[in-house]
Amino acid sequence: MPLRITSLFLSNGLCCIQNPLSSNLGIRNLLSKTKLTDEQKEYLKHLNTASNELDEVIAKINKALDNEGKFIRKTLEKLKEGE
Repeated sequence: MPLRITSLFLSNGLCCIQNPLSSNLGIRNLLSKTKLTDEQKEYLKHLNTASNELDEVIAKINKALDNEGKFIRKTLEKLKEGE
């Protein structure tokens, strides 16, 4: 049960992170198509790096949650077979 609660918490939390990240990525793409000063380009470069790293973390968490879900299903199947 604690694993399931943790999964639900992380899944809900990820949704709260993914929506603002999507907006961030959209704005980043729009900015990259405009004329920017060298200083602004440097800020955009940092924004790109941070966004990409955050996207990778979210993907890893999603993968872990998917794997945990598979583990729970297999465990339940084994328990059913033992009945």
